[in-house]
Amino acid sequence: MRFGRRNLSSDDLVPLTNCHRAFSKRTLKRLLGKKKEGAKGWDESAYWTYPDIIKRLRAAVKRGDMVDVSNLAMFAWNMSDGGGVA
Repeated sequence: MRFGRRNLSSDDLVPLTNCHRAFSKRTLKRLLGKKKEGAKGWDESAYWTYPDIIKRLRAAVKRGDMVDVSNLAMFAWNMSDGGGVA
C-alpha cells in the first residue's frame, strides 16, 4: 500500500489500522445512539443544510469533540463530494 511518498510496512499499518478501527467504532456508536434517540435526516437536505452542518462542525471543533467533528464532516462530505452515498 502506498501512503504519501513511501510504502508502508506492516509495522506502520497495524497501529494506523487499529486506531482507525477504534475511532470508527466510536463514531458509529455515537451515530447509532442518536438514531435510537430519534435523530434523523443526516442524509436529507430537508433536515440539514450544508451551512448548518458547517456551523455545527465548527462548534464541535471549539468543544474539542472530535467524534462529532468526524460525523459532521461525514454529513458534509455526503452532501457534497460523496455525491449522496446514503
